[in-house]
Amino acid sequence: MPPRKHRKGRPSRRLLIWIGGIVAALILIPALVLATLVLTIDPNSYKQRIQTAVEAATGRQFEIRGPISVSPSLTPTITAQDVVLANMPGGTRKDMARVDEMQIALAPRALLTGRIIVARMVLLHPDLLLETDAKGQGNWVFTPPARPAPANAAPHDAPANPGAARQDAGLQLQTLHIRDGRLTFHDGVTGATTVFDIPRISATAATADSPVTFGADIVVNRRHLNVTAQTGPLSRLQDSTATAPWALFMNIDDSGAKLTVAGSIARPQEFRGYSLRLDGAIPDLSALSWLSPVPLPPVHNVSFSARLLDQGGAVPDISAVTVQAGLTNLEAISPGFTLDSARLDMPSLTEPAALTADGSYSGMPLHVSAAIGAPALLLPAIYLPPSAKLTGPFDIGASADIAGGSFGVRGSIAAPATKSGMDIVLGARVPDLAALSPLAGQALPALKTLAFSAHLVDGPGGYDHAIGLHSVALTLPQADLSGDAMLSLGARLGVQATLSSARIDADALLAAFAAAAKRNGKAPTAPAATVNATLPPPLPPRGNTIIPDAPLPFDMLDRADLDVTARIGELKLDGVTARDLSGHIVTKDGRLAAGPITATLPSGHASVTLAADSRQPAPPIAVYIAASGLDAKSLLTALGVADPPGGTLEIHTDLRAAGRTPHALAGTLEGQAALGLVDSDIDNATLAAAFGEILRAGRLPDLGPETGRTRLRCLALRFTAAGGVATLGTAVLDTDRLLLNASGTVALGPETLALRLRPMVRTSGPGIVVPLRLDGSFSEPKVQVDSSGIAGANMKSALGIANALLGGKPVVQTLESERGGDACGPALAAVRATP
Repeated sequence: MPPRKHRKGRPSRRLLIWIGGIVAALILIPALVLATLVLTIDPNSYKQRIQTAVEAATGRQFEIRGPISVSPSLTPTITAQDVVLANMPGGTRKDMARVDEMQIALAPRALLTGRIIVARMVLLHPDLLLETDAKGQGNWVFTPPARPAPANAAPHDAPANPGAARQDAGLQLQTLHIRDGRLTFHDGVTGATTVFDIPRISATAATADSPVTFGADIVVNRRHLNVTAQTGPLSRLQDSTATAPWALFMNIDDSGAKLTVAGSIARPQEFRGYSLRLDGAIPDLSALSWLSPVPLPPVHNVSFSARLLDQGGAVPDISAVTVQAGLTNLEAISPGFTLDSARLDMPSLTEPAALTADGSYSGMPLHVSAAIGAPALLLPAIYLPPSAKLTGPFDIGASADIAGGSFGVRGSIAAPATKSGMDIVLGARVPDLAALSPLAGQALPALKTLAFSAHLVDGPGGYDHAIGLHSVALTLPQADLSGDAMLSLGARLGVQATLSSARIDADALLAAFAAAAKRNGKAPTAPAATVNATLPPPLPPRGNTIIPDAPLPFDMLDRADLDVTARIGELKLDGVTARDLSGHIVTKDGRLAAGPITATLPSGHASVTLAADSRQPAPPIAVYIAASGLDAKSLLTALGVADPPGGTLEIHTDLRAAGRTPHALAGTLEGQAALGLVDSDIDNATLAAAFGEILRAGRLPDLGPETGRTRLRCLALRFTAAGGVATLGTAVLDTDRLLLNASGTVALGPETLALRLRPMVRTSGPGIVVPLRLDGSFSEPKVQVDSSGIAGANMKSALGIANALLGGKPVVQTLESERGGDACGPALAAVRATP
């Protein structure tokens, strides 16, 4: 028995040995043959044939600029250096792809059957450009040159098994690895360019007809994205004639934010015929601000879903859109702001969309709801699918209740296609504006029971050319406002408005805003033009002009075209109430025409007209003012003068000038002007600072203590100007302590003086008068006794002259009759007589 078993086992063992030998031969013989070929054949001699084959397959120039080498192993690996593939004609750069090194490992068994299967391809440091042209055609779509058919082939001959023919003759890629690459995507339609750094990409497919598994690490704007995907087979992607859908499933992860794309694409090479579902989850929306041109709010627990269907238009059919947000603390936006939930639903682009949100604000409930018409109505026709034919109005409705206030928007756009027919009613009721301070991020004025309403309308050419507010109505206890306004949005801005108000308490409004500024920690600051009236302004350095020579902002007149008409029934400012204010201001092509701007004052009337032309080399200006009964203190306070005098002010001017600076305007002044101030007072320190040097030059007594105030009976000034030279017709200052008369000329261009002064210091006895001359420049005036005035005076007695000379003082004239008299009457009459 045992020997028989032994004889039985020998054939089995021999059979195993034979099988093993055959298998070894099948493996070793091709390897030995390949190793022999590698050792005996120079692969660089095939470089031109490889380049020609790739160019024939892609229709693009292909070049291997570096050497080619083949490693002798069981899996032959071809390494090529500096590989370049040309871009499509008209691309933004010459090359579509540049690769520092390309490693191709071939499957040896496939070579024995005449097929080329790339078991592994590794691309090191590739620089790939994907772009579309102006028509949206991608450079990844290759167009190989047509090959002539064999002479004996039928015109419509086709292989019985196309898939088999492709597998036998085609080049198959099983695994692709990319290391340290860069991908640039340029959209030829929009002009946008995005650059991706690619540390790693891996793609694997068992066969040409097997699904492709894909994984990548991508860096965009310093953000790390992890991408995994499974797609349809590579053979389907390469076959432009196939009609079967190409499957796509992709996950994108950005530090917790996830996007899933699932569906299919009928024409993947052109990204056409897609049907995709998008699902996403975002823990914190603000973390994706790198994707947005504006910062995104820190909304938490955001989830969304949508379906995208290609219908041939520039924008896909977007449907089944749902966006939800969970509990979010929005203290970063506004203190006390919390969002409990929010939801957006849009069934499709051709159906209305709705939004709801609930939360709390400053401890008070917050509710927002909105509904709009079909979003497709607002899209240009070129972005809509061919089947979309939407007409009708686009409805808008929204309301919000927050911090006790209610806000509403309701209306429609009648013709969205032409961007016209907009009529949207805006409304708001706010019990206390200060309650909205946390939302504004700063303290708001405590304005109560504020109500606002208006119609938002479009102007000529539609709302992308002009937009306006019609039937504006704003009411609050301190003021009211009504009217219409239109803003033109062309190459040049334009504003046209007609506004009216029955009453404005500017004092109350300014007080409310000042209190809000104080709560914000910002103390009110005086205007830049504020002048301390207690001290004379400092003189500029020698050689500078007193009248400023800095350019005036004439360019402001050329920034926009304005046409504004305003009427105010009653305006209270600084305790003074003006009535029946009206005015009209027009700026057109750099020209200004303002006025007449009129108002009725407590003691008189005021009218102002102003004209200018900024486009002239030396802009001309004309000013006409006729005002009487002005409250001097209110006016000077508004002009920034600190501690101004009171009294009643009268102004008459009819002046013209040309120039771009105040100094240039002064040097060309023409016309006449008059000013009168009565029943006022003046600070003693100011009086001494202004006239102390004059009195000292005439050796006249000083004006007494510099504390307190002195009654000012009148100040009257009237002059005519020609060529920048002002000639004083009337110049009188009358106080309890000083009477001053002046005459002469002031050259405003060179800033020189030629004046005769006749100051009289009032004493308990007769007034003391010394005629003086004021010459020199504005910056260096010179005061001296006017000897010609003394010589021609009617002296009381020679004894007085002698006593004055012996006392070492200039000759003085004492006239008992000069106790002042009525100096103001004639002077003010001359002021009022000015046209």
